[in-house]
Amino acid sequence: MKEKKYRLVISIIVFGLIFGFSIYLCLIRHSINNFKLIFIILAILNVMAMLSVVNEIKLKKNFNILNSIMVVVFAFGVIYSIKTTNAQLNNNNLIPSFIGKNYSEVVKWAKDNKIELIENYEYSDSYDEFIVFAQDPINVSVKDISTLGITISSGFNTEKKVILPSFVGQDIEEFTKEMDLLHLSNVKIDYQVNEFNNRNIIISQSKSGEIRRSDEVKLVVSLGKKSELADVTMIDLVGKELFDATLFLEQNALNYEIAYEFSSSPLNTVIKQSISEG
Repeated sequence: MKEKKYRLVISIIVFGLIFGFSIYLCLIRHSINNFKLIFIILAILNVMAMLSVVNEIKLKKNFNILNSIMVVVFAFGVIYSIKTTNAQLNNNNLIPSFIGKNYSEVVKWAKDNKIELIENYEYSDSYDEFIVFAQDPINVSVKDISTLGITISSGFNTEKKVILPSFVGQDIEEFTKEMDLLHLSNVKIDYQVNEFNNRNIIISQSKSGEIRRSDEVKLVVSLGKKSELADVTMIDLVGKELFDATLFLEQNALNYEIAYEFSSSPLNTVIKQSISEG
């Protein structure tokens, strides 16, 4: 009887250690996911050990085998969890990649980690203005560096020369696709009623061939026949770029006025409209 109680007490103590260590991993080390399967196995084995004591089924043999297995599994779980958690902590101390992130995020991180930033600005056709597209170093420990070099996009170079085809006779949508690809920054579109061309067909184009991105390009586009003009449902223009908003208004022969206000939104972004959607 004493042996039975002794073995039951040992099983309860072992289970308490398992449960306590699991709570420690969860609350202190935040690595319960690494130890969850081990904990479940140990709990099952421990319950079996206690049942073997209570029911006196092959008492000594079952108890010794199950507790031996628990010790091995428990030791493996502790070692694995500590190694995994330490690896996670080491990874957390590595310099993150800021490529594709806004410059302001890098400034905040550098300030929090007392790292000096070395900044370089370059034009980029692939990254918007103030977006980081290169850094040095990367994937090294924060404690091993005192400076971080980053290259920040100045946006696309408006003075760069590009080749613009003629889009006369084509739909305005084809031109706007090419305009976005070439990063043209000074396009003016004038919609006019025209009895001979379908709606949205380009009638004339002021420049083609080699031009600078900042060169003014004027287009005259057909509204179609006057008799075909009809009422239109207003859309929500807030958040759209000014060019896209005015293009919609021009395409539908709607009168409009533009007013500029200070805002946290990017330049030339619509922040409000006088006529609501609908």
